[in-house]
Amino acid sequence: MASLRRWTIRDALGQALAATLNEMTGGNDNAFRVWLKEPFPLLLDGLAKRSSLVPFIMPERTAKTGPFRQITNTVGSCPFKFVREEFEPGHRAVYVKNADYVARSEAATQDWKPCASFFTCGTPMGAAKRLIAEAGYKGEPIVVLDGVDLRASHAHGLIAADLLKKLRFPTREL
Repeated sequence: MASLRRWTIRDALGQALAATLNEMTGGNDNAFRVWLKEPFPLLLDGLAKRSSLVPFIMPERTAKTGPFRQITNTVGSCPFKFVREEFEPGHRAVYVKNADYVARSEAATQDWKPCASFFTCGTPMGAAKRLIAEAGYKGEPIVVLDGVDLRASHAHGLIAADLLKKLRFPTREL
């Protein structure tokens, strides 16, 4: 919980969440609880944030670093290790194979399947072409509004336009 508390002090969305927060408690390694004083529709957007000031989960001792002090240690248990001595901020990050890495040993499950789609396979959006036709689409150009001021929104606009073109729909991009 220390990581999320640190984030709620540093980030504007985190600060807005903190204003509606009643309580936030840790559960176990896989879950935590958030109780709100009132609905906060941006909760999942904040926790899944991928732009600056991401709510990264880190060891408690690291997260207790002052919220406006830079985190200077790197911790990991992945297949690669960060090489601090070769790091050049904004220019270069070097990783080497982690000789101590041990892959997970539990049996593989078949609870997943490959899905090469922008939209989740097996959902209504995965059947977009058929659904658009069923909705009465008559071949008019589809206008894709593209918010270019935010990279993530711009990327979504480009992807949507590209998908519509691949589905052979006439499109116009604004």
